[in-house]
Amino acid sequence: MKFPRISKFPRFSWRAPAPRSAFVWRWLYPVVLIGLIVTAGLLADSGLENALRIKDGKITKVETDPCKPSFLAQVDSTPTMLVIETDAKNDAIGVTVMSLHPANKGGWVLQIPVETHLKDGKLLWQVWKNAAAPAPSTTIRPATQSSTTTRTTTTTTTTSPATTLSPTLSTDATTAGKAAMATAIGQLLGFAFPTDVVVLPTKSLATLMSTAMPFTLTLQTAVQTEGPKGLQPLFNAGAIKVQKETDVVQLFETVGPDGPQARLKRQKDLWNAWIDALEATPAGLTALKSDTPALVTYVTGLASSSSEYRQLPVADEVSYLGLSIIEPNTADLVVLAAQMVPFPVMIEPGARLRTALFNGTTNCDLTVSAATRFVENGAQIDVLGNANTLDIARSEIIYYDSALKARVETFGRSLGIDSVRLLEGDSAVDMTVTLGADFKN
Repeated sequence: MKFPRISKFPRFSWRAPAPRSAFVWRWLYPVVLIGLIVTAGLLADSGLENALRIKDGKITKVETDPCKPSFLAQVDSTPTMLVIETDAKNDAIGVTVMSLHPANKGGWVLQIPVETHLKDGKLLWQVWKNAAAPAPSTTIRPATQSSTTTRTTTTTTTTSPATTLSPTLSTDATTAGKAAMATAIGQLLGFAFPTDVVVLPTKSLATLMSTAMPFTLTLQTAVQTEGPKGLQPLFNAGAIKVQKETDVVQLFETVGPDGPQARLKRQKDLWNAWIDALEATPAGLTALKSDTPALVTYVTGLASSSSEYRQLPVADEVSYLGLSIIEPNTADLVVLAAQMVPFPVMIEPGARLRTALFNGTTNCDLTVSAATRFVENGAQIDVLGNANTLDIARSEIIYYDSALKARVETFGRSLGIDSVRLLEGDSAVDMTVTLGADFKN
């Protein structure tokens, strides 16, 4: 009698076991393999940490000890925002430029009049109007209404008064206006606005300011407007309380008999008083809402620490054919712009000399403190660090394109650096500047 097989064992179960691996392969090989993996990871991380990313701007992360040779810093651009304030007719009535300090703690606010005369002969408000011309005002006439009585066959026709709607800006017109103003202001100040350009109607600005109301504003002169019976006072000189949204609109828009510079100062002081009030009332800062989150970020940053509030340095103001024309003080503006934005992004290629700046001394703060002077004289710092040795006596500039000879030599003279030499070849920067013990900051 045959019994069926209940199970079938695999054939390999009868094979002889494989010989044990040698000690080297059983223990040393895994250790070596793990070591190679860890080393590769460390090398990759080290390469990532020490790779110099050429950006533009403020120091965000250092690669090594900033007081040791061969230190390198990662660099980002100083954050900048352009705000174009408009009235109910969509005309530009103010320009506000903001920048933030590192970590978004404090910053600068610069108020610029729309009557500013540009190098191309235009005024700022004309730049806006030409680029973002609103559609013509639309007059709507309602349909004719008729009424008929049963006693007569006479029909009486009445027409309601025509209604005129305010002009509106299309998305394309707004985009064109923002681009034109960003270029004009960028050329005026010497730096670009890579992302943050905002059109802010004064009514929207008033709504933003309402979270901190009431707050105090000091007026140097009374605010007056033309009325049927001559000048009518809106606000008296001295300390006033800004407590309604209409107050903001009148304070920001009204020119009055004192001219555009009086309005300019009032606009700057209004921003200052509002942000100071936000700093003093955290609840108002928390309640701050806007369709533009970046604007909230800037205002919050300005309110979080000490900030500077300035207005355009003015060389002269004239009146021509009924137009107020404000001439900027170019020399003072260059200095002010460099203080506001020590690490700018150039407005167009070639507008600034892209610079690698190295410290060859034991003064750890030398390159950072010298940055403003470099920017004042037309540089854009892309690379920041230390030389291979910190005992360099004489400062030196090396440039890589012979076509830049005159510009680089002029730059060197402006900073008191006489040693300038050409090293022809490809480079991500226009020049490398190494500061020695002879550099006077």
